[in-house]
Amino acid sequence: ISDCLAVVPGETCEIRCKDPFQGDPVVGNCPTNNIDPFFEVQWVSPDCSVSSCPAPETVPTGYQWDNQTESWQCAKGFAGDLEAICIPDASCSPILDLRGCLPVVPCMPPALDRCMYERSGCSYLDPGDSCTIYCKAPYTGGSADFTCPAGNTDPEQEV
Repeated sequence: ISDCLAVVPGETCEIRCKDPFQGDPVVGNCPTNNIDPFFEVQWVSPDCSVSSCPAPETVPTGYQWDNQTESWQCAKGFAGDLEAICIPDASCSPILDLRGCLPVVPCMPPALDRCMYERSGCSYLDPGDSCTIYCKAPYTGGSADFTCPAGNTDPEQEV
C-alpha cells in the first residue's frame, strides 16, 4: 500500500507493507528532472513479513508438525534443509510455503572395476548403512568399508 500515485518531479512518497504483513516503510521518489509522465517512481521493496502464518489445510508430503518443539520438520523417510516461510497468495493473504525436505534414497554402488572387486554387498545401500568391498580372485589386497550418508537425498550419491 502506498501514496505513490501521481508523484510529481522532486517529490517523494511512502511505500508500506499491506496488512497483515508488517515492516518498516520505504521512500520512493520521482527524480527532480523527470519530464516523462510514464516514468515510474524509483523505490526499493520494503522487507515485509507476518508474525504468524496459518498452517496449510493439507500438509505436503514429506513434512510434519512437531507439537513438542512447535515447529515444522521433515517427516520420516525425508531429510534436508527445511524452510518454512510465509508468502502472499494471489489474494495477498499469507500462506505457509514449506520446502527443502526430500525423500531419503539409497546410495549407488561405488564406481569400481567389477572384475577386480566384490561389491555386491554395496549395491543400493540404504542411508546410514555400511558395506565392505573385497578383492576378487586372482587379485589380492585388503578390504575397504563404505558408508551411505545418513539422510541421503541424492540418488547419484555413491557409497
